Amino acid sequence: MHKNYICLIFAVLILFLGSCAKKASPEEYNAKAAAPGLLHSVSEQLTNVIVYDIFKPPVASRIYAYAYLAAYETLRNGQPQQYNTLAGKLNEFKEVPRPEAGQEYCFPLAAIKAFTTVGRTLTFSANMWDDYEKDFYKKYEEMGIPEDVYTRSAAYGEQVAAHILEYASGDNYKKTRGYRHTLTHGAGSWEPTPPTYAEACEPRWNTIRPFTLDSTSQFPPAPPAAF
Repeated sequence: MHKNYICLIFAVLILFLGSCAKKASPEEYNAKAAAPGLLHSVSEQLTNVIVYDIFKPPVASRIYAYAYLAAYETLRNGQPQQYNTLAGKLNEFKEVPRPEAGQEYCFPLAAIKAFTTVGRTLTFSANMWDDYEKDFYKKYEEMGIPEDVYTRSAAYGEQVAAHILEYASGDNYKKTRGYRHTLTHGAGSWEPTPPTYAEACEPRWNTIRPFTLDSTSQFPPAPPAAF
């Protein structure tokens, strides 16, 4: 009798605790995952890595552009009628893979995953991303996102990131890595200056595929002042 009574109390306690552990609804966890501070945090981390890796400003702009493009093309799936894809609007950019129909996603989480995947790939210091992401993604795990939704969303973010990285690989950036500007020492030509006498910064940047211009010659700057 005493044993049965204890078992009954234990069963009631389990049911009570189960009822208290209410899972978050899609509206609830999506709202939490869309908090602007989360995107600001990964953006700041990308800046930290770019600075640590000593990327020059033109190269940094390329890294930012592709990371944010990945985040946008992922996130817009949550409101496709309101936000249009940039496919067909950016030069040579094709539509990203679509999420699986009929499945639940947390697109804010997927967008962050796309952003960090692209940022990690286009920078050097993977250990900085490892240390950062280890704690950062715990915030999403505490939002009540169902495990299957979390896994599916993260995988979709990585899928979009792969598409963006494939697009980035065709912008001629890699072909310009071995180029060095040849000094002519002619009147009015560029010369390195003190105190570092650094080499010319990205002298072939005009050959990188632009996002929207036909080419860098579409809007040429005014000629420099006469020497």
